[in-house]
Amino acid sequence: MSARAMGLCRTMTRGPIEIKPGEAGRLILVLPYTLGRVAKIKSVDGRRWHQQEKHWTVPHTDGALAYLLALFADEPVKVDASLRPPNTHADRESSHEPVRPHALATSPELLDQVRRAMRTRHYSPRTEETYAGWIKRFIFFHNKRHPAEMGEQEIARFLSSLATESHVSASTQNQAFNAILFLYQEVLQRKIGLIEGVVRAKGHRRVPVVLTKEEVQRLLASLEGPPWLMAMLLYGAGLRLMECCRLRVKDIDFSKYQIVVRAGKGDKDRHTMLPGAVTELLLRHLQAMKRQHEEDLKAGVGRVSLHNALERKYPSAGREWGWQWVFPATSHYT
Repeated sequence: MSARAMGLCRTMTRGPIEIKPGEAGRLILVLPYTLGRVAKIKSVDGRRWHQQEKHWTVPHTDGALAYLLALFADEPVKVDASLRPPNTHADRESSHEPVRPHALATSPELLDQVRRAMRTRHYSPRTEETYAGWIKRFIFFHNKRHPAEMGEQEIARFLSSLATESHVSASTQNQAFNAILFLYQEVLQRKIGLIEGVVRAKGHRRVPVVLTKEEVQRLLASLEGPPWLMAMLLYGAGLRLMECCRLRVKDIDFSKYQIVVRAGKGDKDRHTMLPGAVTELLLRHLQAMKRQHEEDLKAGVGRVSLHNALERKYPSAGREWGWQWVFPATSHYT
């Protein structure tokens, strides 16, 4: 084969993929040949190869376009203007830049993108799970349509249904809206305009239910060992449950009767007091835990996880006593 012919062959195989509307409820794919592209299109259910026209067709179902864009990620794709949903990046397509595909709404790839975006912004694991749950619920509410194909009207209908059908609280409705807003702005890179016509959930004032001192004493009297220590810290130091579970040895200062809470709510550190009623029993507990830690080190274990990049910055810190959990797991885990 001549050099000119080889160059022409490369041009043909590297050409953009075209997606156009077809007949009988199908999409046409003009797919310049490569082994990788053929392998991908053969993974699509209901695909057909049309020998005479030299193109493929696939069923034009809800989410089919989004699925194809996800299937041919990082490749130039030209989508016919009649297939392009409203409020998409029309300016990018008109400039002949490759279309940035989004994952199929019902597949895990979209939620994986959400999780990665949240982790790079240091959102808490609980917020990550909550946002992913709301996004999945939003997609299923609209019969698994891809968010890229929807906009302000679909968001308004979903939020209104939470108030009128699910009867959620105002804070829950706001939480759902924040999750969807994060999806569009941070993951899909799309601005959301004014959302009109949303039925707002009403906020209600409730009288707080607070235990009396006698009730707290009866509750604490029924506990013993580490559960009693944890309950005393929750009650006496004002710790949240996960803040107590994540306490490390180095964060307790017995000389100042002080506890340092690391990465608390809002990923913020703070100081709180160490209740004097627990100091003696807490010291005994830590002495027992230190003996257990030394035995674990001899057995080749005794390592704890570290926050974010600390594992790389201090490779041996996970085995040091100061970094150990105050209330470790009752068994080893990976």
